[in-house]
Amino acid sequence: MTPSRRAALLSYVMLSSTALFWSGNVVFGRGVSDQLPPLGLNFWRWTVALLILLPFTGRTLVEQRSVIVRHWKILSLLAVLGITGFNSLAYIAFQTTTAINAALINTLMPIFVVAITVGGFREPISKRQSLGLLSALAGTSIILTRGDPQVLLDLDFTTGDIVMVVGMVGYALYSVLLRYRPPGLDGAAFLAVIGAIGVVLALPLYIAETVLVGPMPVTLVSVGMVAYVALFASVLAYTFWNRGVAVVGANRASLFLNLMPVFTAIAAITFLGESLESFHVAGMALVIAGLILATRAVQA
Repeated sequence: MTPSRRAALLSYVMLSSTALFWSGNVVFGRGVSDQLPPLGLNFWRWTVALLILLPFTGRTLVEQRSVIVRHWKILSLLAVLGITGFNSLAYIAFQTTTAINAALINTLMPIFVVAITVGGFREPISKRQSLGLLSALAGTSIILTRGDPQVLLDLDFTTGDIVMVVGMVGYALYSVLLRYRPPGLDGAAFLAVIGAIGVVLALPLYIAETVLVGPMPVTLVSVGMVAYVALFASVLAYTFWNRGVAVVGANRASLFLNLMPVFTAIAAITFLGESLESFHVAGMALVIAGLILATRAVQA
């Protein structure tokens, strides 16, 4: 196996893990939306994530401070899009949107990424990638609608759905702009920098929310949620995502978000006692087939 193919396969594992961790973020975030303030949750999520990262990145950040200062504009933009903006909007959206609507909107991410790369950067997309995208989208739709198209017609869209779409567009742009991240920073140091900027930008929003709505409660639910999203949905997921995008590109990487409904279905069958239905099998097969089609070119 060549080094490039080994790197691609490792990136697929990382991107799949990212989809798994973010599936938990969507499910848990929706579940605690009535207990935890959205801006407070995002602020403490990234504050704790930064505390996890600093012991491993402090020396690098000091050594690379000239690189950070020189590239402060792109680092700040990436922090706004990927840290403060997207996560704040997602947690706000969870206040009113449903789990199925949130999952459906997540599946639009590959479309947004392709639109930005093709329209804004003139990056071509192959027929194989297009077929892979369509197959993956079809698979996620089957899983989310439980094989009944009527479910889509019966969906009730809310303000939260619009907020979620805006957030996804911002994160798609973040993913595409990762190509401009400073080359002198490794993955962990880069995440620490944009995480720190994101925390600074999120602080005034958190203060305003605390004054107008109320403070972040200190409970077992809040501590457990912050711990999960800080370690798994932030430190690990963002590190894996950034690395995966760097190796295979934003177009292919975004397709792995179609695994989120697959992981949710598997969790429901495994832990909640739901039965494995034919639409589960059909949907998962289409998602996996789509990923194989879209990523095969990298392996060749």
